[in-house]
Amino acid sequence: MPKNTVVSRADLLVVSQTSWRLTFCPSMVYHLSQFCLSVSGDIVLRVMIVAFSIGCMSSVAAKDIDYDKIDYSQFAQSERKSLAKCFLDMLAVVQRHKLRNELTDFLEAGCQAEMRAVESELGRHPPPGLDGMSEELRGRVLGPMFIGPMETAAIEIYKDQKASFCTGDACVFDAYRKCIMLQAADDIVRRLKPTEFENQLKVKCKVSEIAARATLTNDFLGVQRLQREPELSEKTRELIDGVIKEIRQASIISYAEDLVKVQPGRKSCKIPIEMCGKTECISLDDVPKSQREYECAIQN
Repeated sequence: MPKNTVVSRADLLVVSQTSWRLTFCPSMVYHLSQFCLSVSGDIVLRVMIVAFSIGCMSSVAAKDIDYDKIDYSQFAQSERKSLAKCFLDMLAVVQRHKLRNELTDFLEAGCQAEMRAVESELGRHPPPGLDGMSEELRGRVLGPMFIGPMETAAIEIYKDQKASFCTGDACVFDAYRKCIMLQAADDIVRRLKPTEFENQLKVKCKVSEIAARATLTNDFLGVQRLQREPELSEKTRELIDGVIKEIRQASIISYAEDLVKVQPGRKSCKIPIEMCGKTECISLDDVPKSQREYECAIQN
């Protein structure tokens, strides 16, 4: 597993000096790598899957290699530097608009070409002991191990930013939320149903919504033009739409809960948080909790 390292923003961890003891059973690794690469945005889960695959079997790895002496920082250097720059560019936009929950999704959507380049180079020139694996498989398995620490470092950089108030175009989401709040204050007095409230938002806050979407799209397009793939990916556009949708749906859930307070007979749609020890349990449900709460709200 990677050793703990101190990472600077300038290097974006080019990235974490790492040392792994690599042992593989190809068939298990292949199926796990296919699964982990299909998991979007959850780097913790992917690292856990890869970590499990590493320890599955040692029969393929060369017995005479001293893995502790391998300097993993020497592999795919140029490609990882390009990826680090791309991550920092995307991070700047995410920080500006305070999109913490979508950070890794935007990193991966905007830096797909750079991530593929890292995987490709690792496949062509991998650490020793993996000669029995195909070039493609080596890249797909090793890629997350090198890229994962970079995403984790980006998250830490985001967490370290100081609190600040928005200025200029960075305030578009605050303006959108303010419009929603003002509309909610008016509609709650009239006891409008959540579906009616949502319809009101689509009309009364349409200008604010368009401004928020346009600003975020323009900001990401500005940094995307500096990368290997200069055009916004379909995934990035979907994420931008998702940010707008999430704000609107969260406001409808909140509005529905306010209705419960003034209409005692109305059912609450909030799903209690389940704790596993001291942390919130990880749900394996295909439908996110927020989506289930929203669907409940608009049906009441």
